Order: sequence, then C-alpha cells, then structure tokens
Amino acid sequence: MFHRIAPLVLFLLAAGLSMALRPAPPHEFHVSYARLAVEGPMGMMQIRLFKDDLEAGLRQRFALPELTMRADAEVDSLFGLYLNEKLVLSAGGAPIQGVIVTSGEELQNGIPVWWYTISYEAPATFAAIHIQHDVLMEVFSDQKNVFRVKHFPSEKEWSLYFVPGDSDFDLALE
Repeated sequence: MFHRIAPLVLFLLAAGLSMALRPAPPHEFHVSYARLAVEGPMGMMQIRLFKDDLEAGLRQRFALPELTMRADAEVDSLFGLYLNEKLVLSAGGAPIQGVIVTSGEELQNGIPVWWYTISYEAPATFAAIHIQHDVLMEVFSDQKNVFRVKHFPSEKEWSLYFVPGDSDFDLALE
C-alpha cells in the first residue's frame, strides 16, 4: 500500500512547490481603489493597489531598487509619506495628513494586492473636500484611480475616477 501512496505524495509535493515558485499572474490594468467614509471631522479610507505596482512606485520615489512590500513600520512609513504627497485631501483649503492605521496583503483573483487603512482628522466638520489623487501616475501613463466617498449621516455616495491630466476634484458633501 505504501508503495502506491509514496509516488502520489511526491507528485503532490512537487506540484505544490512548482505552484509556490511560479510568479504571480500579470494584471492587465494599473488601477487603485479607495473608499473614504467621512462623518463630522473624521475620515477613514481604505486603499488597495496591486503589489507590484506599489513596489515600483515606492522604489522610484525613494530610490530603493530592492524594496519589497511587507507589513512593518519602515515600509508603512514610506507609504505614508508617499500617500500624503500623492493623494491629498484638503478641507477649508488646508491639506489633511493621513495616518496609517493598518496594512496587509491579500490575493485578488490570484494577484497580490496590498491594502492600507488610513485615518484623517480635519480641524472642523467636512463640508467639502478637495481631492488630488496622483497615486502611481508618475510611474504608469495608463494609471487609473477609482475613489468612492460616503458621507455620514446623510449616506450620500460619490464615485470618482482619476487619470493623468485629470486628477483633482472638489466635492461638496453637504
């Protein structure tokens, strides 16, 4: 009996190793997705980016050709600096700095995606927001950034689409 199972076990181990060593499948588009919820002076945003695209952007911005994404303070700090340069939320004419709450990686249709949760605190209630969203546009000429906003307590929602040459928008929330 063992002589029949051993080849099967070896085959399964080899197949698993082969799959683990295979590079991630390529993705067709360069796109980020962000969702921002605002209530009063508080905002919480989650942004999702393809891991390889984000690595390319951070490598270029910080001249770190060996940078790889990982959940640690160093990479989170670099992304925080980058995000506050490239995705600027302003209220009352003043930019609001985002603060990373958490980050992680997951697979989306077999493709590694990196996500961040960011908090924002404005000096007063968000009545309007100016959004400048240039994330990864300096790296990819075909970059697209989808940005959804939900306002509470009104529950009004907006979906915005940013591309190179058209990457800012004024949004009245009330």
